[in-house]
Amino acid sequence: MPGPLGKKKSERRRRNIYPSESVISTAGELHIPQPPLNEDEFWSPNARNFYKSLAESAQALSYEPSDWALAQFIASLITDYDIGTKASASLLSHIMAGMSHLLVSEGARRRVHMEIERGALAVGDDEPLPEDIAAIEEYRRKLQR
Repeated sequence: MPGPLGKKKSERRRRNIYPSESVISTAGELHIPQPPLNEDEFWSPNARNFYKSLAESAQALSYEPSDWALAQFIASLITDYDIGTKASASLLSHIMAGMSHLLVSEGARRRVHMEIERGALAVGDDEPLPEDIAAIEEYRRKLQR
């Protein structure tokens, strides 16, 4: 979709405009199962970092096997670009487009109305309360005295 990026859900004045927006809330580190790196194939350090970082990214929760295959292909293109065998502006453009298809950047995620909230906690009996809820609970206890 051309034009400027939409605002984050928390920045919008009218939050009912995009009812189909998905918000992924994460607490702690994610470990998504991803196909292992092919040790026989040479990948540059940048390519390995890119591929490994996808497993720690919340958008990877929606990845299918074809998405992981695309990620491996992009990693091989990054290697070609890094070692200079096929380095060109066109190759860099293809790498960036592929990353966009994998929703690697915040801009790409906003275009498909996906938002990631890091550090969100589900409040339960055993888990510590977030600060603002803890303050309300303390105020409630003071009122009951």
